[in-house]
Amino acid sequence: MPDKYTIGVDFGTESGRTVLVRVADGETVASHVHPYADGVIDERLPGSG
Repeated sequence: MPDKYTIGVDFGTESGRTVLVRVADGETVASHVHPYADGVIDERLPGSG
């Protein structure tokens, strides 16, 4: 039987994070953090003038 995996995703304030975990033993197989290009937007959307 093939291994089963689960994916966790977190959309945080300054970045998006993901993790891939093997269900059988809880081993973290892969993870990645992607910082948002515009960081925290607290005044107006980028490109909106």
